[in-house]
Amino acid sequence: MADHKKGISLSEIAKEIEDKIGVKPNLTKNVIKALIEVAADEIEQGHVFTIPGFVKFRHGYRPALKKGREVRDPSTGETKKAEEGKPASIVVRASALAKIKKAAPSPTSKAGKPIAEEGKARAAAAAERKKQREAEAAAEASE
Repeated sequence: MADHKKGISLSEIAKEIEDKIGVKPNLTKNVIKALIEVAADEIEQGHVFTIPGFVKFRHGYRPALKKGREVRDPSTGETKKAEEGKPASIVVRASALAKIKKAAPSPTSKAGKPIAEEGKARAAAAAERKKQREAEAAAEASE
């Protein structure tokens, strides 16, 4: 199987399906491509698209952002005024369904350990950045 950071290619998916049920890779690739086209058509028409037990795609609304409005930078946590506005948009959101959620590895399993370590490292880096910002703010306030 593929590295968790890279994901799995269409060819790898087709090979896995061939190994499981014997369907030839070219046929599998064509079926997957057709499924993607059907999903795109349904989403384009404004419908929710669900593959039972796997994933649900639905629309979401992102409101307009007016120039000058207070926004928070998620990477630094700072609030500032938006330099440019953005129009409202419709976004597509995907939600994993029960069977897929249950398939997630345990943080202590062989597959889950690297994912857990990466998450811990990101959280530690974020905490360090927050600590640095707070120290800088305290230094500025004491000046």
